[in-house]
Amino acid sequence: MQIDLAKDVPVPSSEPGSPVPKREPEDLLLGPAKRTAANAGSGSGTVTLEMKDLEQLLSQHAERIMQAQHAHLEARLGGLEEVISNRMGGAEVRLDAVENKVDNLEARLEELTKELRERPAGQQRHGPDSRRLTLLFGGWPRDSRRTDILGGLEKALHALDVKKHLDNDPFCTGPRRSTALAAFEHRQGESEAQTKRRMHKIVQAVAENEVKLPGGRRLFATYAKTKEEREIAGHSAWIKRMVADVAPGKLDQLDLEYSSGGAWLGQSFVASAKVPLPPGLHPDDIVWDEDKDSRPWVWISGLAKELGVPGQTIRAIFPLFAWNIGGVSVTDHSQAVADIVGKLPQAQHAKEVSDHLAVLPPTTLPTFLASDLNAELGWGCDEQGTCRATGNNGKTLEFLGQCMGRGLQAVAPPPEDYRTPTSRPRQLHRRGKQIDCVVANAGSPGPLRIYRDSCLSLGTDHELISTTITIQTSMAGRAYVDPEEVKMAFRLERATAGDWMEVRRLRPVQHVGWDVEFAEAQQGKDPHEVIHHHLQGIYTTGLIIPPEPAWEGPIEPFTEDELQWAIGQGKPNKAVGVDGTSHELLKGLVEVPGGRQALLKFYNDVYRDASVPADWNTALMIVIPKELHPTEPGSLRPISMGSAAAKVYSRLLLLRTAPWLQAGEGAQCSGPGKQPAEYLFGMARVMDLEAEWHKGLVAAKIDIRKAFDMVHRPALLARLKQAIGDGPTYRSWHAMLCETDAVLSTGWGQSRLQLDRGIKQGSVESPILFGWLAACILRDTKNACQWHKRPQIYDQLDCQELLFMDDGLIWDGTTKEISRRLQEWADTLKHHGLSLNPRKCKVYMSPYSKDTGQVKVDGVEVPVVAVLEVMGIPFRVGASPSELISSLLSRGRDKFWGHKHLLRANTPLAGRIRLLDKIVGGAALWCLSAIAPDASSLAIINSLQLQCVMWAMKVGKRATEGWLQFKQRAFRGARQVVWNVLGKRWSTIWLERYWNFAGHRARGLYKEVVPSSSKIDNYKNRVWWLNEQRKTRGERHPRHFPKLSNMERDMDQAAGNLPWREVARDRETWKQRLAHWIALMDLPWASGRQLGVQG
Repeated sequence: MQIDLAKDVPVPSSEPGSPVPKREPEDLLLGPAKRTAANAGSGSGTVTLEMKDLEQLLSQHAERIMQAQHAHLEARLGGLEEVISNRMGGAEVRLDAVENKVDNLEARLEELTKELRERPAGQQRHGPDSRRLTLLFGGWPRDSRRTDILGGLEKALHALDVKKHLDNDPFCTGPRRSTALAAFEHRQGESEAQTKRRMHKIVQAVAENEVKLPGGRRLFATYAKTKEEREIAGHSAWIKRMVADVAPGKLDQLDLEYSSGGAWLGQSFVASAKVPLPPGLHPDDIVWDEDKDSRPWVWISGLAKELGVPGQTIRAIFPLFAWNIGGVSVTDHSQAVADIVGKLPQAQHAKEVSDHLAVLPPTTLPTFLASDLNAELGWGCDEQGTCRATGNNGKTLEFLGQCMGRGLQAVAPPPEDYRTPTSRPRQLHRRGKQIDCVVANAGSPGPLRIYRDSCLSLGTDHELISTTITIQTSMAGRAYVDPEEVKMAFRLERATAGDWMEVRRLRPVQHVGWDVEFAEAQQGKDPHEVIHHHLQGIYTTGLIIPPEPAWEGPIEPFTEDELQWAIGQGKPNKAVGVDGTSHELLKGLVEVPGGRQALLKFYNDVYRDASVPADWNTALMIVIPKELHPTEPGSLRPISMGSAAAKVYSRLLLLRTAPWLQAGEGAQCSGPGKQPAEYLFGMARVMDLEAEWHKGLVAAKIDIRKAFDMVHRPALLARLKQAIGDGPTYRSWHAMLCETDAVLSTGWGQSRLQLDRGIKQGSVESPILFGWLAACILRDTKNACQWHKRPQIYDQLDCQELLFMDDGLIWDGTTKEISRRLQEWADTLKHHGLSLNPRKCKVYMSPYSKDTGQVKVDGVEVPVVAVLEVMGIPFRVGASPSELISSLLSRGRDKFWGHKHLLRANTPLAGRIRLLDKIVGGAALWCLSAIAPDASSLAIINSLQLQCVMWAMKVGKRATEGWLQFKQRAFRGARQVVWNVLGKRWSTIWLERYWNFAGHRARGLYKEVVPSSSKIDNYKNRVWWLNEQRKTRGERHPRHFPKLSNMERDMDQAAGNLPWREVARDRETWKQRLAHWIALMDLPWASGRQLGVQG
């Protein structure tokens, strides 16, 4: 729609008579563009505009304006509402958080209020103020275990009888510390002075009594101090150490006040941490420590004047030590002072550098060494333009020269850092120098980067330095490498060819994973601490044996022959103790020129002084499981490894001790010239006697509780002194038994155990000394209780007991007499720290016994068994040899299948058969010399041998043959292999061992102390039986088959129809009759269906 308001108003184009044209009204109302358009349309029709239309038009405009304003306001208000909503939401979240915090604070306040109400009167909370009521105990080595500290402190406080003065148990602030704390509280009705008096009694008791801790240090007790008090007291201590190092003769003129950190030297007040400076001192003569709140000071000129040392020397000491935390440790104070005052000559410095570099063995591996030279380092370019390190003094040049001799070159910084210092002294008047460097012998090192001002962040007086070294790895070789299968084949070949080292390496790993199960069974407790406490309860008693001085009389030194014998008795490839010495080391030492004489002199010096090295009395103890799934510490067996050097010394002592360890008791079957077969033979023979004579045997097997670990050492030493007399040998034994400990090492940690009782763990003398002690105890019991005067089950057999180390057997005709003897034996054992374990003892009653009583020890009933198992052999009256060796057969089979990876390997059969004979034969034949053979048992042992050979041959049944044909083929083939490879069956080995052991028993009858096994063997022999047969009223067998008499007859026949015991006295003759014995008793190689074997 076009609006033209001028059309309806007639207006003249110009005023009359006007010389100048006037603008028309429309030109005044319209712009130039609209005027042009209006002029262009002037020829169209006119439009009439009424007032009504104008009102309508204005109304429309007003409505549009209102709508636009309304939309605009709604948009602005909506945005405002969104902003306000977001802010209100955030405020609500913050208010919720504040409310939660307030609730937590209220809950905490309520808990604290409740705790205060429930706290007894006089009890105080621990905090900084409680330090004044806290004692500090120290003296242990650094990083000692918490359990060792608290356990040792507990024993010391009990020994001093001051534990009653404590209010709380001592504690440590971490798992590894060197001190313990004990907090005190005011008791009911007690004043602070009375509490302090209790604390002082403990401090005084510890100070007056010298309590030794592990490592030789003394226990001390003092009042705990706050950090500020320690810093203030340490200020005085620094002054004292400095004076002791610079001028020890001036210490008597030094007075210290630790509470204020003050120090007076002569007439001068030279240092303090709390007292202000005396007036008149020049500021340049004072050194302050700005790092501490107390700002301690030292008067340098006063110290120099009183000590007679130049002031520059004193000034140089304190920045290095007391105010140079990053430069030197407190423990290096003496060395630091020596360096400053010029006590380290250049020659000594060169030696120390050489010693340090000598630790690096010759190697082609990349080596890097970061060094703080404490001497200025410079840089320069050589003729080729390569940057090289240079020294400004002799010590730096010496260091660089020795490094170059080892192929170590210093890494150069960029040129702009040639003069950049790496040390940043804390004193403003001192200038830093470049004294740090990195040397390398391989790779492509980048420039040495020095991080300027990094000391401000690190809190040290050295700048941080770094470098990047690129190392090129060599290309993998392309030569042929045997795969694991081929390597394993070669290992099997060597093992089955007789290489026992490979056999040990290929032994199956057993008892894997038991440590995880044990740890889980402890329910959150530290497994190491559980084991430690268990063993501590066994070994640690607090008993202290005072040391003996060196022998002052004549001494016969050891000879080279004795030393050679002692070293020759050692075994290679054994674990070492804490001192790291091994048999191989000592063996190699005596082979070098002069080594034998030096080692002999060392042992003679120890023998003369009776003072053994500390490591000799420290064993390395580990634990192994007794059962498959151990859950209790009692199910673990401790194993100790001792020093190889100490073992050689013990053998030297045993050479001079063993001849005197004669208990005069034939029941002990262990020791030189004896063997376990005597123990087993004695029991087997007693069972055979009971089977022939029906006397009503009652036998008991004893068990000594933790025998080796519970021996009372003073009792053992008293007996040893009585046997060998006082002298250098006894003094040496005393030194090796009086103070011993062990390092307990498990998968969960390490700790030290004090071993106050028991025979020394991991030593070679343990079995000899205990066997002798056990025989002495039995002898004393028999003599004191007059066992020889009591009725005996077998007339004229004056022995009714046997011993092997800590195992024992005793027999009689009634349970009452067995109970009486066991109780008397147990009472004597108690005097030596030992005791019987009735629940592990066993009683066997013969089927011919009419006794129905019980055997009791200390009121505890000993269980009765149907079979008496001794060393794995099941003994009973009437048991055949085949029954006795049944357990040996099972052990042999288990041993074969345990080594099937070797015995059934794809290697030459001959080597595997020889290995089988050693491994399986060793397990199945080890004690057959103690068991009398018969035809049936000989056949069984041969069958086991052939069966194992068949398994090793991996013979299988063919599809076309029956089981009978397969068995014939397999057994005949195995028999042929045994003949070709071994040439001897196990039955032959059994007969040989039994014959040789019979000669040993017979010759025992002519010893000064006749072994019990020889007495039992000689009881009612064939000579006696033939005499009884000639008598009209001689003794007769109660049964028709005299087994023992028949065996005696066969042995007499093999001995040339002479009494075999008389023939056995001559070793050569007895050895010659062995072939007759085997020809008489051994089984033929082949039965009637197989005419013979080839070969």
